[in-house]
Amino acid sequence: MAAALVGLAAAGCGDGPTRVPVEGTVSFDGRPVADGAITFIPADNRGPTAGARIVDGRYAIPRATGIGVGEYRVEIVGNRETGKTVRDPSDPSRRTTLTEQYVPEKYNRNTTLKAKIDAKTTVINYELTRQ
Repeated sequence: MAAALVGLAAAGCGDGPTRVPVEGTVSFDGRPVADGAITFIPADNRGPTAGARIVDGRYAIPRATGIGVGEYRVEIVGNRETGKTVRDPSDPSRRTTLTEQYVPEKYNRNTTLKAKIDAKTTVINYELTRQ
């Protein structure tokens, strides 16, 4: 089960739609997701999505590309090296390491994760588990 922990802090005012900077951590089975991505998709499928790379278990979406106020579905993917190598298609003299996406579909393609963003939301942490 995923737990979203929400921290609060003041987010300034401005013209136009409110965009909120959001940052947080993402772990899977107790370990930080070393390489991945997080995407916030409007629950009603209207409006822009927002997202960021996950690096060493952390992500940050700045105000300039921040998340609009509202309800979102959240998709998280995590990538890791498989230990296998293949020839690089762009340069057959080189080998490249294969990676795999290892976070279960219930957190990405068939996500059950949700987030409610308001003007004071600035931190959302996700602790994902295999179960």
